[in-house]
Formats: sequence, structure tokens, C-alpha cells
Amino acid sequence: MRKLLKPFDLGYEKIHACPNDCCLFRKELQDLDSCPKCRSSRWKIDKVTTKVCKGVPEKVLRYFPVIPRLKRMFKSKEKAEELIWNSKHKSQDHMMRHPVDSVAWDTIDHKWPDFASDPRNLHLGLETDGFNPFGDLSSRYSCWPVILVNYNLPPLLCMTKENLMLTLLIPGLKQLGNDIDVYLETLVEDLKELWDTDVEAYDAFTKSMFNLKAILMWKINDFPAYGNLAGCATKRKLESKGKPRPLNGLKITDALKNIENYWVKKQKGETVNTLRKKQDSSKEVQKPVQRWKKKSIFFDLTYWSGLMLRHNLDVMHVEKNVCENIIGTLLNLKKKSKDDVNARKDLVENIKLPNGYSSNIGNCVSVEEHKLIGLKSHDCHILMQQLLSVALRDLLSKGPLNAIFMLGAF
Repeated sequence: MRKLLKPFDLGYEKIHACPNDCCLFRKELQDLDSCPKCRSSRWKIDKVTTKVCKGVPEKVLRYFPVIPRLKRMFKSKEKAEELIWNSKHKSQDHMMRHPVDSVAWDTIDHKWPDFASDPRNLHLGLETDGFNPFGDLSSRYSCWPVILVNYNLPPLLCMTKENLMLTLLIPGLKQLGNDIDVYLETLVEDLKELWDTDVEAYDAFTKSMFNLKAILMWKINDFPAYGNLAGCATKRKLESKGKPRPLNGLKITDALKNIENYWVKKQKGETVNTLRKKQDSSKEVQKPVQRWKKKSIFFDLTYWSGLMLRHNLDVMHVEKNVCENIIGTLLNLKKKSKDDVNARKDLVENIKLPNGYSSNIGNCVSVEEHKLIGLKSHDCHILMQQLLSVALRDLLSKGPLNAIFMLGAF
């Protein structure tokens, strides 16, 4: 089997990683036995004897190189013809049927006409999300696949599972957060090579050699990953620049210009508040804080700062995030009585739904942890739009109730 697959370049690279997601043991760090930042051992440690099992890595990243796979696609005459579908089927009636009809595609053609002049140059999208490969009843493991989508293909082909390119398989146990940039280094290096240097490839359709280039158009992800991947504000503190300005009579864009968002680094024994009052004055003054913004690793791509339309949100995932936050808040309200606890438990534990309508939500209830575990996006869709509006009538006051109703209707 290995002899059969070897000519197709279908292998992958194993790259050892720091257990705390600080670095990858590659290039100048390849021969180290411990992380240079946190000093954690690269190798597994026996929990009983505390003996270091040298040669057995604690964490391994699987990387599937992108460039050989893209070059291999052009070696097939049929596939090479499909990869220039975008140059002949652009919509003429201003209707969008494929990403080639989008504003983002037109922006790329306008900014980089040399890239647009060759229809074989590839337009890629990137998608990532965490999932638990071991079952739905445990949320203590989160594995992260990173997938590339080739938008040069026709609409019926570009999203089929055969054409979704798994490029990274990032192991768990925990959510990666901002440390996902460490694992994206290898992929970003290949994307830089596909843009900045000449990658020679053979086109079986025209029977000629050409320089293959590719651009990453956008990323598709849920709302928490929007902050981790793009460095955008999803859970940061909002502070006003200078004197606060009223929103009345202002356009929303003018009001947003008056807002500065950043993270506040919490020192030992210090609160996170950035405003304090002087003892001899009633005026609030800005407290000097250490602030920073996360810069996405994708800004290492030379074209990324000039590509404005680069983030797409997965709407079903956003609905899932909103639903989980609402239910998590309801299950952890302070000053709740025993009756309230029972009512919240009955809210989801005793729901009876028709077969095929949604998952058995009662099986997702963890009474001990006050959580709902293993909800799918469609389950959250059912909860937000239909079930919560009925179940919360006697549990909440009018203000929060109306807010949740409006969110569900939206």
C-alpha cells in the first residue's frame, strides 16, 4: 500500500509541539528536549515513575503539505480543465451563484491584475473549528482540523468532501485560543511561497508548464474563532477615547470611531477596571494599563492587509454560541432558589420531541456541572427559535425575556 501511495505524495509530516502550545519543535528548535519558553518536556513523562520516555512525544501536529497536492491536481487533464471554470462562468446578471461573483473576488482582480490574468491561479478559503472525536457526551477533548477549500472549481464540486483539503490536524486536549497561531506557521509558510515565489507546475490540459500562485480569500469560522484567528474584538473591554459622546444624532459608524477596544493585562492583586477615582477629586482619570491587540499570523501574508473582505462568519455557529451563552447564564444565576433550579433542570431535561426533529436534548443535561453538553448547531437553532420562548415565560422578568425573544426571532 505504501508503494502504491508514494508516487501520489499523499503523506503527511509529524511535527512535535510543546504541551502548552508555546512552539513547534522545527527548524532551529528541532533538536531541543524541552520548550525554550515554558521549559516543559518535549517527551512524555511517566506519571508513576516520573521517568522521561525519550522518543515518545507529548504532542504531535499532523501537517499535510499543500503545494504538492495543488500541483498534483493540475496533472489530471479533467481536473485541470475544471480548475479554470471560474474564468468562463462569471455571472452576467449581477446574481451571485459562486464566489467568483462576489465582491471579494472582484476586489482581488482589481488590486492584483497580474494575479487575475491567469485563470489557473487559485482562490482559497480556510475553515477551522474544534470537535470531540471521541463522542458527544464528553467535552474534555478538543481536536482542531484546518481545511482549505478551492473556489476555482465549479459550485457542485468545490464543497464536496473529496475536494475539501485537510491541511492541519491539531491535537487536544484543550481549546487552543490564541495559541492556534503556533500551529498555523507551517500552512502560512506554504501560502507565502504560493504568493511570493514561482512554484512551477505542469498543466495537463494545455500541456505546458506555468507558475502556480494562490491567494487566501477569507476564513470561515464561528464567533470565538473570529477573535483567535483574525485578532478581532469578540470579548474585549470597550473604553471610550476621551470624553464620551452621545449616540443620539450620530451615524453608527461615527459612534464606533469613538470606541477603543483592547485587552487589559491583569497584574497580581489588581482589578481589571481601567478607570479609577482620585481621592481628592471626583473626576475619573485614565489609569495607565498595559494594553495590546492580538495580531493574526495571517498578516504575515503580504496581501492580507490589503484584502478587506477576509472574514466570513458561520451563522449557524454564531447562533450556537449565543444559545450556549444564554443557557449557561440561566443555569448559573445567583440567588436562585431550589424551585428555580428544578425549573431550569425541567426546562430541558423533560423535553419530548418527535423523532428526527432534533437530538434528545434531555441526554445533553449535566446536572452536576450545570451545563448542556454535546448540543449540535441544529439543536441550538430549535432552542433559540422555538423552545426558549415558551420555557422562559415564568422564569425571567420582562426585560431579559423580551431580549431573548428578539434574539430568537432574529
